[in-house]
Amino acid sequence: MIKEEDFIAFLKSKGKSENVIDLMLSGVASFERFLLDSNEKSIEEAEKEDIEGFAKSNYNDKARLKQQLRSIAQYFCFLSEPSLAKYASELREKEIAAKRKGMRLDRFSGYDRTIVEKLAKEGIFYTYQMIAAAGSPELRESLAARTGIEMERILEYLRLSDLSRLGGMKGVRARLYYDAGVDTLDKLSNWNPEELRTMLVDFVRKTGFKGIPPLPKEVSSTIEAAKKLERLVDF
Repeated sequence: MIKEEDFIAFLKSKGKSENVIDLMLSGVASFERFLLDSNEKSIEEAEKEDIEGFAKSNYNDKARLKQQLRSIAQYFCFLSEPSLAKYASELREKEIAAKRKGMRLDRFSGYDRTIVEKLAKEGIFYTYQMIAAAGSPELRESLAARTGIEMERILEYLRLSDLSRLGGMKGVRARLYYDAGVDTLDKLSNWNPEELRTMLVDFVRKTGFKGIPPLPKEVSSTIEAAKKLERLVDF
């Protein structure tokens, strides 16, 4: 049986909102029903093959499947089963990357050629590939070990990639938000539009950033988009 109360406490400790917690409980419950119906297993007895079977049985609803796999990954993190958590995350990220590429990493303002070349050797050229390869702590640790790239730099390109999913957030604009410290969707969502624009204008003026700050309308629409955009990265 799902250890619901303890799992909720675990998710709250990770800063998850009530809505996200409800979605994750629903996703884990769906996986538990699948295990009982197909193999008469408890979730504690699950193996990689069970996660793969669950994914195959839900391929017709891709959006829901991605949310469910995210929930399953979090539950196995809660159970201290990192290999199963990683496997669920990898399946989810493959679904995300299968249809989307996004922007090339070398289109970000101020990109580091050495870092981009190391990522390219891992087959990571585009922003959605970066998210697929580094969207969870476990995936980031694995990527750092394989490439020798410092975790701080992996997080830099991951955050830039995540920001680039917002409409109109091209290479220079994503770099502006990142350099100004508004480097995640959650941080962006919490800003007041007028205050954010004032901060960005001051940042450009004081630092000599090679780009112009966004207009008020763009700032407002970007904040609203950030509030609604699906969270693909577990920071």
